[in-house]
Amino acid sequence: MVALIGTFIGSVLGLGLPSIYNALNNSLYDRKAIEGLMDTLIGTKNISAAMPDELLIVAYDYNSK
Repeated sequence: MVALIGTFIGSVLGLGLPSIYNALNNSLYDRKAIEGLMDTLIGTKNISAAMPDELLIVAYDYNSK
């Protein structure tokens, strides 16, 4: 009985999760305008080109007393 329930749950997840993933992963709008804007503003530069040689990262410790 447990194997039957496990098989049923596995089948539901195996058929349902990929379709939910595809629905959430695909955009609902046309990306050509934003892609064109990014190509105009950024071009072929890499994110590492925007980073300075030295970077200061400020952190805050919430647990300190």
